[in-house]
Amino acid sequence: MTERDLPTLGFIGTGTINSALVRAFCRSDGPAHPIVVSPRSAERAAALKQEFPSRVRVAASMQEVADAADCIFVAVLPKAVEEVYRSLHIDDTKHIIDLIPNVTEDQIRDWTGFKGEISHIIPLSFVADLRGPVVLYPSRSSIRSLLEEISDPVLLDDRLQVAAAQVLTCFQAPYFTLLEALVDWAEEQGFDPETATSCVTGIFKAQSEQVNGVSRERLHELAGEFTPGGYNWRSREHIGENGGYALWTDSARQLMELLTSVLGK
Repeated sequence: MTERDLPTLGFIGTGTINSALVRAFCRSDGPAHPIVVSPRSAERAAALKQEFPSRVRVAASMQEVADAADCIFVAVLPKAVEEVYRSLHIDDTKHIIDLIPNVTEDQIRDWTGFKGEISHIIPLSFVADLRGPVVLYPSRSSIRSLLEEISDPVLLDDRLQVAAAQVLTCFQAPYFTLLEALVDWAEEQGFDPETATSCVTGIFKAQSEQVNGVSRERLHELAGEFTPGGYNWRSREHIGENGGYALWTDSARQLMELLTSVLGK
């Protein structure tokens, strides 16, 4: 398949997530899709062009992206999303891939008059390094094949499950804050900052790799296989008895209520 035969990928918005997707497609061993990005966030667009000069073209406008691309990834700030969509004319032969969590397909069609296919995806910034899953809704085969070039797609056909998946992506900040708190504690014990950071992040990296791909049953075994009365057991019990785990699931419930209320579910 020649470059001319490949679908062109267009990116409206060049914030963190769309930039990560551009980097993923450019770093992938998959087909070398032509890529066109909007001038929105001009510095980031220029950085992508500089990083991948043979693959990335910076368009003069968002409409130029919509005209040039076959698959149009839209990731702009929620406060600007309606304005952006209303400003675009998108041919019905195109495919819109929306990344904005609080926008529905009906809203996009109302704002644009678009009658073609619309998908919703949920990537995270680590996709730039070809890591982790990307949630896809609905599970269309054409977009699934595209995402398989850069990730392990999670396929969903229930909008409420999509909202729940969106909630699961909202724990990066507390997770990183937990790591930082443990680094701070290690420094209090006399570690220098570099050693503390290396130790904490190395332990959690290995633990994450240990559970990668395991079954639900194996995860349960890992959570409970520590010796009663031992130090790991004591840590788990102390955190649980003081509501530490409940705080995470309570936060998830609150976020789910907020997101579903915005989506009208």
